[in-house]
Amino acid sequence: MGKFSSLHNHTYFSLLDAVMSPEELVQQAHDLGFNAVAITEHGNMFSYVRGYKKAKELGIKFIAGCEVYETTDMDYKEKDSDRYHLILLAKSEEGLKNLFRIVSEGNTRGFYGKPRVDLKTIAKYSKDIIAMSACLGGRISRLLYRSWCKCCGGDSCENFTPKWDEAKVWVNKYKEVFGDNFYIELQSHDTKDQAEANKRLLKLAQDTSTKYTITFDTHLRDGSELQKDIHRKFIQIGQDREVGETYEGCWQTDIETIHQVMDKQIGYDAVEIGIATTDEIAEQCNLEIKLHQNLMPHIKIPKGFQNEQEYLKHLVKEGWKKRGFDKLPPEKKRQYRNRLLNEFEVLDYLGYCSYFIMLKQLIDKIRERNIPLGYSRGSGANCLTLYTLGVTEVDSIRWNLDFARFANKGRKGSPADYDIDISKARRQEALEIAVELFGVENVAQVATFNSLSPKVCIRDLGKIFDEQGIYNIPYSIRDKIAKLIPDDPNKKMTIERALEASSELQRYVEEYPLLFEYTKFLQNLPKSVGCHAAAVIIAPTPITDYSPVMYNQNGNLMMQMDMYNAMEDLGLVKMDFLGLNTLDVVEDTLKLAGLTWDDINLSKLNLDDENVYKEIYQKGNTLGVFQMEAYVAQEMFKAMKADSIYDIFAVNAMNRPAVLSVGMDKDYIRNKLNQELIKYIHDDLKPILQGTYGVMLYQEQALKVFGLAGFAEDEQDNARRAIGKKKADVMAEQFGKFKSGLELRNWLQDQIEEMWKLIAAQAEYSFNLGHSTAYGLLSYVTAWLKYYHPVAFMTALLKSEIGDYEQTSKYINECHRMGIKVLAPDINKSDRYYSKVGNDILFGFESIKGVGESATIAILEERTKGEFTGLKDFIERCKVDSSTVIALIKSGAFGSNKDELLLEYAKMDMPTGTFKPSKTLPNKQKLLELGVIHSDEEFKDKEKCLTKYNSYKLKEFEDKLSERQCKHINEFKEKYMGSPEMYEYETLSIFINGNPFDDVKQHFRPFSYYEDNKKCVVVGTITSVKRKKQKNGKPYAYIELLTPSEGIIEGVIFNNQLVQYQDIIEKGSNVVILATKSGGQFRTEQMKILEQWKSERGLK
Repeated sequence: MGKFSSLHNHTYFSLLDAVMSPEELVQQAHDLGFNAVAITEHGNMFSYVRGYKKAKELGIKFIAGCEVYETTDMDYKEKDSDRYHLILLAKSEEGLKNLFRIVSEGNTRGFYGKPRVDLKTIAKYSKDIIAMSACLGGRISRLLYRSWCKCCGGDSCENFTPKWDEAKVWVNKYKEVFGDNFYIELQSHDTKDQAEANKRLLKLAQDTSTKYTITFDTHLRDGSELQKDIHRKFIQIGQDREVGETYEGCWQTDIETIHQVMDKQIGYDAVEIGIATTDEIAEQCNLEIKLHQNLMPHIKIPKGFQNEQEYLKHLVKEGWKKRGFDKLPPEKKRQYRNRLLNEFEVLDYLGYCSYFIMLKQLIDKIRERNIPLGYSRGSGANCLTLYTLGVTEVDSIRWNLDFARFANKGRKGSPADYDIDISKARRQEALEIAVELFGVENVAQVATFNSLSPKVCIRDLGKIFDEQGIYNIPYSIRDKIAKLIPDDPNKKMTIERALEASSELQRYVEEYPLLFEYTKFLQNLPKSVGCHAAAVIIAPTPITDYSPVMYNQNGNLMMQMDMYNAMEDLGLVKMDFLGLNTLDVVEDTLKLAGLTWDDINLSKLNLDDENVYKEIYQKGNTLGVFQMEAYVAQEMFKAMKADSIYDIFAVNAMNRPAVLSVGMDKDYIRNKLNQELIKYIHDDLKPILQGTYGVMLYQEQALKVFGLAGFAEDEQDNARRAIGKKKADVMAEQFGKFKSGLELRNWLQDQIEEMWKLIAAQAEYSFNLGHSTAYGLLSYVTAWLKYYHPVAFMTALLKSEIGDYEQTSKYINECHRMGIKVLAPDINKSDRYYSKVGNDILFGFESIKGVGESATIAILEERTKGEFTGLKDFIERCKVDSSTVIALIKSGAFGSNKDELLLEYAKMDMPTGTFKPSKTLPNKQKLLELGVIHSDEEFKDKEKCLTKYNSYKLKEFEDKLSERQCKHINEFKEKYMGSPEMYEYETLSIFINGNPFDDVKQHFRPFSYYEDNKKCVVVGTITSVKRKKQKNGKPYAYIELLTPSEGIIEGVIFNNQLVQYQDIIEKGSNVVILATKSGGQFRTEQMKILEQWKSERGLK
């Protein structure tokens, strides 16, 4: 056993300050033979669970801590407020909870630039807390060494005189709070500053009879020049500052190195005492963190019910009547009753009863407020109990959904988890409801982390290398290298993966090796904290029993913990409130159409409406239709001649890269259109696969096959998931049982093996039918609304995408295709958002680029006093900035004479002035030089001379004013009046009254004229560029082109063309493209800017 414990360390969760992961830090402490290791992040405790888990794995003691920012008064929030470092360590579970509360206070009440907390507040929660005086940034060190001083106004003055008396006063203050649990901290850093500070700190400890200890203040992996330089550049990237010697020595070392550094500073014996004290502190810290608990919130059960199980049964009985199950035919009623009884047995066994009651309470409150909810999400649709309780709107018996996919006895120990789709606009209300039901202290969102991507590393490190003269690597080169790194939405990208995929990128490694080496160390380190988009933790006791809290950007409380640590490690209960834009679209459509949600109730709505399938799905007119907007989905619907709700479910499942990569969509379409060709491995599969035309598309189908093989319900899902993990020993065991079961049903060996291979392959791409059903139903509802209430639907859709000009452009173009007029803004008629005006849609003010919320509100408020009579009247009455006025003019809000109006506005803002005649004459010589007089005789008549002089000065004033006004007009024209044909696109992202191609459209044929797989010429304005990567890692892109007459057409640009035309390929470019037609898309071969194309042909 060694004789040292490492008590002051930072991981990369001390954001943009340290570079090691919690696991790496703990591993290093273990490898050095230390007894214990603490993690003490700056002002947060994001990493404590990860550090604890790694320490338990390695058998080293873990100490949870934090380096807090101590301030004199945490409620004083001015620029001159003070801030010092202080290390706090938890001795026990109670100490840990107290530490959570201290850190929470700093991150909420005391936050001012940093999470600050004062000693008075710390004292309230000081039980079982050990405190150490911290680094040179601590209060004690500041009093003794190089604090701020009056002689130079700096914080590192050579003439600084230690404030011994004040330091002793503060030592006593700390002892009043912590008693013997306060220690003075020396650090093993071989620098002049730390050496002198250590001597003074040791003297203070001796003078005040205070124990002292030794720490590293770890921020780096080691003291190698490479690691120190990597860290220096990391700090420059994150904090834009030079580090000097600030981090010298901030890494863990062995005990021998501690002596080498510190013996010369304070002597061997003193060092030995400090080392021994580290273990003395560690021995007091005996924290056991309880993992994998069942931390179900406390549920209020009405009187008359003994427990959660009894109350849940009561709620199900109530739901039985509300859903009308009591009126079903006897056989059907028996089916529903048996299913519910079976589900209850499983739910009770898993301990989910309280969770279901909680869900019921939440959903009931949400519905009371008429907040739109989705039909279901994930495998929740597979649960009949949730439907009966009114939590979902998907009847799992009607849609033949297996409950085992949602829950089974094989999941004992797994936390209950159900995700709720809710109105995006009203999501905040759902959080408020959770707080009302379960208490403000018990509800919080969870943290996520934004990371330093390889692209950012290349750009930012490259800039530093260039500035420091290490490499000549200008921005253009840095940007080019960064663009060679592909994006991967499914897996975190690394520079290593990017290099494997790109030979071009590999060539840059030879030229800039350090850039790539440093990137390998710094890529994907967390750089900032964010908030999970949906997850909310609901705890049985205050959140601060499990983690500190902080405020997110919306002012809601958020745990200093990610979802995995909170849910999987600690066992806290999570609810996902996912804001879904589509629900707001449906809500707004219903209001505009004079309908209610009851009019689209799934039990009443005709889900077999031929018009919806024929006009929306079969023609691929699915823009705005939930989950079905993509070109691939449109083509699938057209190819399969979609005519049933089950086709919609299938496309929802198939429109995913993994499924498309194996051609499952092609099998489905071929079999649907040629059902006589469908072949089954065995006749047993027909009832399972006939709904998907012989294709094993859904996870539930795999469960049924396992059922055929004799697997119990709780074994089926476990087997499916085990196969997905590709563990050889588990797969072998499962195959044996699978084989034996099917042999009993007279399956042949080759049939069994073929089926097993299919299931193993399916595990990679199959999808949950419950989710596809719920989302497919919502998709159908949006398609139904689009067909039967097109103007209302498109108005609501446009409103939902305000600010997303790419989507707006697509939807306005879709309006044109549907024969719906989208009218330019009108200063006296437009509302805040898009509005339905008869059978037309009128632009709203907030839909105009450059017109914000505050300007819109000001316009609408002023308009209540009377309509605007013109531009001048508007300017006089509405105090909005010039950019808003210009955007309004260009959008057509004041009329179509836009250039005339722009000039009128420019003149309103022209420089003006008033000439003030002079009352005195300059001397005679000056007047002669100016040509005001020509002889001495003229100078004698002073009054006449003054009149002539003022005439001269008036002309001079008028000439200069005219020159300034001309300059103003010319500058205005140059800045704002360059391309009148692009005004609409600039402000509205669409062309309503003409476009740049009007004068040359006779030279081009429409895209529909060309045959498939033939050369074509496509023209239009680029409205969207989406960069992707091929399997070989090379980048390519999809562009959307707003054409003069056929709306938006999608095209693909492969790597060679992407590199060749990268300066052209950007939103707003007017282009002429030579391409090959491919279905409804085109493949780019050559590209030119419209002006270049016109110039080459002598066209103006």
